[in-house]
Amino acid sequence: MLSGYRDLKEYQQRVGSPLLNIAEIEWLTSLSEEQAKILISDRAEQEQISLTEERINSIIEWSGCHPYLIQQALNIIFDCDLQKESRTNFIDKLLQHHDNDFSGWWNAEEYSGCFGETERKVYCALVQNRKGSSKTLSQCTSLSRIKVTDALEVIAGTGVIQQLDEEYYEIGSRLFEEWVAQQVM
Repeated sequence: MLSGYRDLKEYQQRVGSPLLNIAEIEWLTSLSEEQAKILISDRAEQEQISLTEERINSIIEWSGCHPYLIQQALNIIFDCDLQKESRTNFIDKLLQHHDNDFSGWWNAEEYSGCFGETERKVYCALVQNRKGSSKTLSQCTSLSRIKVTDALEVIAGTGVIQQLDEEYYEIGSRLFEEWVAQQVM
């Protein structure tokens, strides 16, 4: 199983790779809303804490059904007793908690493997349009459709955007979107 990092995506395809022609690529993507609710309910039951429907919906909205972000949001709620915390304080705590994760994903320092300049450019174009295909995002970014398609595959692999169908993608995690917006300012 591979996450959405470029180096891992290309690893199987390299000549001499022990994975060449013996592995099948399977991208782990975001959960469905139903799966996310089940995960949240199961964790709340294990912790013996009840969550309001509003809090559950907020977790789903801000995580974009990203399993890691859901788990971490629940950890913060359960560990810090934040069931009644205001939405703004909760989001601020999540942003602070995920700053290192998100800066690694965003990869402004150009380390190998994470989002490169192309992925960042495609992500920002998707944020502006809320939904897009490789064709529409190619027009917005002045990148080739092949580059945009590759970038969308990598970004979707991280779970911060969601693939709606064969052609269209949309923003998934509002939390990551908010973090990116704060970096660009």
